Amino acid sequence: MYYEIANTSTRILGSIHLYPRDGAPPPSRIEAAYQWAKKLCIEHNGADFPPLMRLPVGQDLEQLIPPRTWQYLIDLMPPGADLTALRALKLWGAFLSLARNALDGVDGVEALLQQQASAATLMALETAIEVAALFDLMPLDSVVGALDYYGGDRETARRNFQRMHDAWISGDPATLWAVQKDGPLNRDPELYELVFAVRNRRWAERIATIAPSEQENTLVIVGAGHLVGTDNLLDLLRARGHSITPIRG
Repeated sequence: MYYEIANTSTRILGSIHLYPRDGAPPPSRIEAAYQWAKKLCIEHNGADFPPLMRLPVGQDLEQLIPPRTWQYLIDLMPPGADLTALRALKLWGAFLSLARNALDGVDGVEALLQQQASAATLMALETAIEVAALFDLMPLDSVVGALDYYGGDRETARRNFQRMHDAWISGDPATLWAVQKDGPLNRDPELYELVFAVRNRRWAERIATIAPSEQENTLVIVGAGHLVGTDNLLDLLRARGHSITPIRG
């Protein structure tokens, strides 16, 4: 899932944020894209996120959510972990922090490429503050429902995670969407709007502004889920008059 914006020096690479621990090696397009690029543009700087995931002082996550959801979170913590930090997190912050444990995942493509890149070559489509402001709008019941998906039937969640990984490896957007559309972030309209649609619209505006004037080869790396489904990034750029073509390999 690798694309070129015609008549610009900008390409878009679909990544996966988490990788199955025993997943197949990254496809050759990842290294090819990195070698082509002079600049990398990522979604946002994840290192800025931790302070934004915390509840106001005095609040306790356990008191805000159903007992079953709290137990799911405990089950996802490493054995013997101190629950003090968990109690201080917003529910979406706990979800982001512990989803990798539910799926038995490791850092995905962005982390790999960022480790290789120098800080001078990195740009971002959004700030962590912008993302956190959206996530703060997530209805608590919707996030509880997403955690029920991971906590209630972890084997199904892991199986679907592997299917998404396989579709991404093969560069198959249709299959990726067929799996993703039934996931917890896609089935709930409010979560889909906040996690995907709003951000895609914002990114499309920013890419459409930057791409025509950028002289150096710029690789925009976003989660592959942003490139499929309703209001996906590629269609939004096409709606702005940009021709988007897949790069094979």
